Amino acid sequence: MTDVVLVISTAFTAIIMSITAAVTFYHSIVHQNKLMFVFSLNWALQAVFWYLDMTAHITVDALYMRIGFVFQSIAMILLLVYLEYISNERINPFFLSLASILATLYIIVSWLDSSMEEIEGYGVHVTGVCRIIQILFFLYSVLIYFRWSYKTWIMAPDDIKRSANLLLVGSILYSFGMAIVYFLGTFIYELNAIAFNIHAIGIFFTVIVMIKERKLIYVLPFKAFRLVVFETKGGLLIYSYNWTKSETLIHEDLFSSVLQGISSILRETLNKGNLKKIQLDDAILMLNQNPKHSIAFGIVSTKDSKILRSWLRAFEDKFLEKYGDSIETPTVVSNFDQVEQLVKDSFAFIPQYN
Repeated sequence: MTDVVLVISTAFTAIIMSITAAVTFYHSIVHQNKLMFVFSLNWALQAVFWYLDMTAHITVDALYMRIGFVFQSIAMILLLVYLEYISNERINPFFLSLASILATLYIIVSWLDSSMEEIEGYGVHVTGVCRIIQILFFLYSVLIYFRWSYKTWIMAPDDIKRSANLLLVGSILYSFGMAIVYFLGTFIYELNAIAFNIHAIGIFFTVIVMIKERKLIYVLPFKAFRLVVFETKGGLLIYSYNWTKSETLIHEDLFSSVLQGISSILRETLNKGNLKKIQLDDAILMLNQNPKHSIAFGIVSTKDSKILRSWLRAFEDKFLEKYGDSIETPTVVSNFDQVEQLVKDSFAFIPQYN
């Protein structure tokens, strides 16, 4: 007879992964976030693995687990891609190559006769070299997850620090908690069921925290300081919004002078292509120009970010749709009274550094 506790444990983990996949998929659709879709696909594939793992234990047939390892390997690589991109907006080829090598070895070795034991009264137990590679591959994946959550916890501003604390706790459960108990399960089979539950609870915990406080996702890839809207004929500052302490930024009057100089450059380059960014001492001013209205939109940030640029373009469209007529008289400040709410709606996920 199969170990009932083990089957219940794998079923619980599969259900939790399914719920996590559904929640993140819903988030990706509602917010039109392609990257979050990759995140949700990872959990969906992991859920498939756990259902196959459960089936392997029920039928005491290693074939189901071997097939499941293929889904699990793809899922882990997708998770790595997601974590790397939300950390740096690029994929580290070394990390990806190492994960691919481990995943390939994991799948190949799992098909060896000596890789698993079919044990009546228990289920299927991974053994030998396959067990070692499985632990290494899993440890590699969860350490990258913990690395991301730890860096996020360190860098998170005060207003989302509590959420960052919860993220770190969940990540510890998902990574070290699961890895240690699963390693001990090599010798004490009964611990495997506990490891699976720790794994599921940890990941569900972190994902719910991330969905509830989405600013956590954007702590690492960039730090945005200021949004500016200015007319390009004379450099008049139409609107400015700060995401960090004012004392850490250039004084408003000095910044207005900078914008006047930038406006002069924009006029000179009008027929020679758009000026996309200007390198400052410790930051970058990313620019979107609109020659039709003689207006430019800019964000001062630590880096030239694709994510910020997409948000800036969306903000530009909404701003022109709402205030297109008011741009003709930019000196009338009252025309732009409601811009702050538009900024908060367009850049809702940018952390505020008080």
